[in-house]
Amino acid sequence: LACVSDGKGQRVHEFFSEVPCWTGTYIIHAVFAIFVSIVFISISLVVSLTYFECRSDGHSPEARVNARANFLYILYEMVLVISFTFMHGDQYVYIQLIMMLAGSLLIFAKFHFNSPYYDERMSKLWSILVSVNLWSVIMLCFAKIMENTLFEGSLIAWMIGVPFIVLIVLTNRDRRIDLLLINVNKFQNGEEIQNQIRYILKLLDWQATNRNAAILLDGYIEIHKQTCNKDDCPLKQKTNKAAAAGAGQRTPGRAGEEALSEKYELLVQLLCKMFFYGIKKFPNNTSLRISYAFFLLDKMKHRQQALQELNQAEANKPPFDEQFIIYRYKKIIEDQIAESQNEGGGLDIVSEIAFQNHMRQCQANIEKSALLHMEFWSQLSEDNPDLAKLNEIGSKINNSVQQVEEHWSKLQKISANMPKAIRLYGRFLIEILNDKESGEMLLDRARNLINSNANKKNLNVMNMTNSEEYVNDPTPTVFITTEQDKFANITGINLAAASLFGYNKTELINRKVNTLMPQLFAKRHDTFINNYLTTSEARALNKDRYVFGKNKSNYSFPVYLHVKPLNNVMGGLQFVANFKTDKSFKQLSHLLLNEDGSIDAITASCISILRIDLKSISQKRQTINDLVPNFMRDLDLYKAKNGAAVTYTYPEDFDTGTKNTETQVSLTCSVQDVQVLNADRVLETAGYIVKFERINDRPSMTLAPDKRPRANNFQWKFERGRVLIGEYTDVPTSEIVSQHIEHSDAGEEILQSHILEEEGVQSHTGNDKSVLKSSFVAGKEKQVKDSAKEGSSDEKIDYGVGIRTLRLINGRPMDIEPEQDEENEEGDDNSAGRTVFRQMQQEEANDGAEDFSMREFSTAFKSRRVLNAIINDKTVPPAIRNLKITANILIAVLFIIAGVDYFMTISEFNDILDNANLVTLSNNIIAELMNVQGGIRDLTLMNIGVYNTSYPSEADIRSSIALSLNEVQNTQRTLQLSSMDIFDEHSRLLNTKSVPIYILQGGTITSQEFTLYEATQQIISKAFNVRNANLSNITWTNSDVHFVEYNLFNDFYTALRKSSDYYVLELVNRSTQKKNVFLILLIVSAVALVLTVIVLFPVLHSVNKTKEEVLSLFLDIPEKTVKGLYTRCENFISTLQVGEDEDMMSDVDDESFEKGGHGADADEDSASEYQPRKKRKKFKNSGKSQRRFYLNFFAVIVFVEGYFIINYNSSQGLLSNVKQLVTELNTTSMAEGFSAFVNNVERQLIIDPKFPVLGTTSLSVATANIQNIYTLDSTIHQEHSINVQIHSDLYKNTFNQIMMLNPCYVFLANISNDQCIAFADSAVYQGMAVGLTRHFENLRYLLTQYTTYSADARANFTGPRDNFRTITTDNQRNNILNILRLPQAFEISSMQALYIKLAFRALLNDFRRGLNDDFNAKLTLRLALYIVLNIALILLYFVAWLPIVSRLNKNIWRTKSMLTMIPLNVVAKIRSVRVYLRKFISEKNITNY
Repeated sequence: LACVSDGKGQRVHEFFSEVPCWTGTYIIHAVFAIFVSIVFISISLVVSLTYFECRSDGHSPEARVNARANFLYILYEMVLVISFTFMHGDQYVYIQLIMMLAGSLLIFAKFHFNSPYYDERMSKLWSILVSVNLWSVIMLCFAKIMENTLFEGSLIAWMIGVPFIVLIVLTNRDRRIDLLLINVNKFQNGEEIQNQIRYILKLLDWQATNRNAAILLDGYIEIHKQTCNKDDCPLKQKTNKAAAAGAGQRTPGRAGEEALSEKYELLVQLLCKMFFYGIKKFPNNTSLRISYAFFLLDKMKHRQQALQELNQAEANKPPFDEQFIIYRYKKIIEDQIAESQNEGGGLDIVSEIAFQNHMRQCQANIEKSALLHMEFWSQLSEDNPDLAKLNEIGSKINNSVQQVEEHWSKLQKISANMPKAIRLYGRFLIEILNDKESGEMLLDRARNLINSNANKKNLNVMNMTNSEEYVNDPTPTVFITTEQDKFANITGINLAAASLFGYNKTELINRKVNTLMPQLFAKRHDTFINNYLTTSEARALNKDRYVFGKNKSNYSFPVYLHVKPLNNVMGGLQFVANFKTDKSFKQLSHLLLNEDGSIDAITASCISILRIDLKSISQKRQTINDLVPNFMRDLDLYKAKNGAAVTYTYPEDFDTGTKNTETQVSLTCSVQDVQVLNADRVLETAGYIVKFERINDRPSMTLAPDKRPRANNFQWKFERGRVLIGEYTDVPTSEIVSQHIEHSDAGEEILQSHILEEEGVQSHTGNDKSVLKSSFVAGKEKQVKDSAKEGSSDEKIDYGVGIRTLRLINGRPMDIEPEQDEENEEGDDNSAGRTVFRQMQQEEANDGAEDFSMREFSTAFKSRRVLNAIINDKTVPPAIRNLKITANILIAVLFIIAGVDYFMTISEFNDILDNANLVTLSNNIIAELMNVQGGIRDLTLMNIGVYNTSYPSEADIRSSIALSLNEVQNTQRTLQLSSMDIFDEHSRLLNTKSVPIYILQGGTITSQEFTLYEATQQIISKAFNVRNANLSNITWTNSDVHFVEYNLFNDFYTALRKSSDYYVLELVNRSTQKKNVFLILLIVSAVALVLTVIVLFPVLHSVNKTKEEVLSLFLDIPEKTVKGLYTRCENFISTLQVGEDEDMMSDVDDESFEKGGHGADADEDSASEYQPRKKRKKFKNSGKSQRRFYLNFFAVIVFVEGYFIINYNSSQGLLSNVKQLVTELNTTSMAEGFSAFVNNVERQLIIDPKFPVLGTTSLSVATANIQNIYTLDSTIHQEHSINVQIHSDLYKNTFNQIMMLNPCYVFLANISNDQCIAFADSAVYQGMAVGLTRHFENLRYLLTQYTTYSADARANFTGPRDNFRTITTDNQRNNILNILRLPQAFEISSMQALYIKLAFRALLNDFRRGLNDDFNAKLTLRLALYIVLNIALILLYFVAWLPIVSRLNKNIWRTKSMLTMIPLNVVAKIRSVRVYLRKFISEKNITNY
């Protein structure tokens, strides 16, 4: 990418000067280099930002807080490299110095003032490095400023300063000591907290070996004691008595490299508090949370809490580098937690919370999955199931099952020994996923764990806080601590207790226990505990007490409380409170009163009994006297054993939500005193407990089992169009109208469903409880016959609609004539004479020919795990494999077509440019040979005395001849080396001896044929001979002179002109042919894309058919089985929502499920019984998921074809322009040579009128040439005006400057500007259009002079006498030769040799440059489009197509895995599924399953 100017206005590569920048193939290399550079820089920066050790306990000297400083350092280096690569020259020096200075200051601040490294040596090393770098940049700036002064000591100053810089960094006072002086209450941001904590941790690590570190820590502790104003500051706390009693048994120390003293343990606790309050103050500071997580992980060994902090940090949307850290260490911590749990470690409170969170999510996902299964079976049971909906539901089921498995995996990582979770997942496997084998294993495991935990219940209660049994124990349990910092706080609570009080567990942990009791008791509860700690008098411990609790809604409720103390060695004295709710339900309510009669609390039943609530009491500040007048006065009356009756008046403003007009109620009121010990340890009344009970509800309403006998009779009610409703009734059996059809246990349920659900008619009534099955079937047959007879009437009423003929076979009702749809009657109706036994024989024959038996299937797939392994095999399906192969081939074809199009375009464009170049070269040969001919003629005239030897000088003429001959040789060589295809006629002209060359030998002219190349070499050779000959030998009779003159005027000139015309015709033809080539490429691309659509769509259709084939297998599942599976899911959800915790073993469910012959445990005999198949249901497929794919695919096709259309239009436009420019190119390139030819013919006419030219007289040719040269000039101007819109600006400016304005700048290399202005009376200075016109008139004037003198031998010379010279004695001949000495003749020679030659060559150069620029612009555009197409195809392939194929593949796998929803024995009975599995096994070459 390093490009510099070559001094000619063009930028070339710095190291390869012959390669121009940003043209041709350089663009490809440059784009690739930029792409690779961006990728390399991005990877380097990302790796530097993420790949590092960020834990201080990693024992790595390169461990650091973050890598942002290193990221900036690498970015600084890359910016400098890029700037020095592209910024050349002194004008960029100051910019580079500013960039270096700014970058150096930035990285110096990052590494020196905020060093990210934990290791002290690494911090010092980087500080030295960035300091020296900054010093070097400063000295560079100083040197640049002092560059033009006498001071030259910058290098010496730098060398002297480096040691001092290093010494200053090494001996610099540790600024971090100032961090210890910052008050913990005055931190301004999270970084200050991290810096102080990080330095204190370093001092903790150094304190054992560094006395200064120990002193600093002691000082910090003293300062902190004075400045910390928080009550829970660890340095100010003192242990309570209970904790002090157990302090002697405590073993100080912490797992680590060495034990810390008590003082430093408190310091670590202080750091924990600092983190806690820092996060509380700066909750969105993710780096602070990450540091806290590492502190918990390394110092506190609290993995689960560290994981929780990382989760919180992740929720705050951290930067990319912190996201990487969080992701990495979350995985590490989760693996460590799983490993510790597998080793038998218990759960801490944080792990317990995480477990419960995952448990709730797992249960929610299980419920969601069960609901989706219900929806699936419901959709399948419809008359016309929608396969698209089934597939959509199956996708949701697959996702939900994956979520369940993810949460199950996380639960297993946290704890693999939780019976409740194991039991729930096992039931899910059995009831929903129909995996009885795996589910039973989990249920057995849960039973064993429950038994094991039950055996451990007699262990010390202290261990309950860490056991799973405590968490899942149904008895509500709360643990209360007596530690000073958490006095009377709840340290543990199980789910039963939290649910009892209406809280989540997390809401109660570390809260005061008096939160759970009314204010009447809550305000005195701490005193109760202190009294016990002081006196150890257990008045209320170790016995059941009837107390009142308070739920989250602030309503009180009665509960039995049992409190017992326990001594914990680590935590001192604790209390364990167990609660039991009152099992009797009475219409009563309680109020808690303060001593003055104000209401402190009420129970929720007061709303229904007294019609008061907390809101009304608090707003009105009601007392008991407001509710019951004179209550406090009659208090003693209510304190009686049975209380007293009161008439209670309901409040008028209480809205009950009903139209109840009752205003009063009779209640029984009883009161109980609340007595507490005062300071003198004397009981005194603190309040009252008031109980109100309805008088008519005094008998106990304790729930008891209903022992009433159930009705023996069950009555069916039928309403047409509705479902059947059954209910128990007490009426006599004889009065019941029922459908009693007694049949075998195995067929009873199916027969009822067939009759009741499909027929929808009532059976005969009677008193008997049994009707023979044969009688029932006979009755049905009779009805069919009767209906057939009636159908012969005119009305043709079909009374048999909906009636089916059944026969009981092997205890099961079977169809004799299956019901069929009207559309399929013609092809599917069985003949009336076919019997059931013939059906049996036919189906058995089909089964034997097409499928392996059910017994063989059951033997092969004894375990559902084997079936799952085969169905869930991740091998790529054949349809997807064919799709991949087809798509890869088509993509390759597109790449090939695009590549052929691009490279063929380059080749064709280059051919056109080369052909245009050949046109100019061939005309250049003619012009140079005409110049050689004119030079030889001038030498001859100089020899006979027509010209002087001074002007033009003989040496100049000879030099001009040599230059022209060399140019002809080089051009001839270029033409010979050209490999371009040419016309056959042109090839014969160039390569066969068809050009006659005339030779003068002994006064006789003979001819010999040569190829055009050979003839040209002959001319060059003879011209060199003349050029080297003495002037005296250069005469008209010289054979070499004659050879050159004669052949350049005749057939050789004609051959040269014909060759040039061929090049022109070839250019026109090539432009036309290339249009056809580009059109063919466009057609080929369109055909390829059409073939892509034709080939790809059937393959995609086969993919969809694969999914449809699998989904259609579900249609073969019997209706009863589908309904049974639906019922299973429904029962599971009901049990899950109710919250029953029993083992829901599938024994009972499977038993009822198997009675219909569809259970998961049906035996092989029943599986092999005959079971006629109903016709498969018709289905529909409303899926529209592929529509979007097809639209996107069509858009890609349009995009690719658009590329080829754009290329075609661009090429067509360019080729049309070329074809239009050919005439102007040809006329402009031949103008110089034809002008020279006209001059040479006219002069040859003057010298020798009889000399043949072009096979005729020179006079006729000269006369025609005058008109031809005028025509040529007008053609040039006319074509230019036509092509002015397509010419480049360069050529238009050059043409206007030369032809219309002042062309003298073109000739400055040969003559001065003054000479150009003065030449031809300033005709050239006014523009070559004027100069050429004067030139043509001069030619005409010479021809007129010749005709005048040749017609009159006695005519006198009319030209200037100064120019007249006597050359011969013949006056007429002398006059004619002196025409060549006229001023006009000299002007013509100068005009031809200098002005015309330079002007037209300048035009041709810019013409070709403009054409090349246009072609290069088109090629650059074509290259850009080609690159865009390739990048787009690559991106579409990797970013769009491969994910689509992967998604299709996953969809097929997911659809195929839906077969695992079918119970194993049902799979064994469905023939189509067995056939599919056999086919699948054979495709996968599975031999051992």
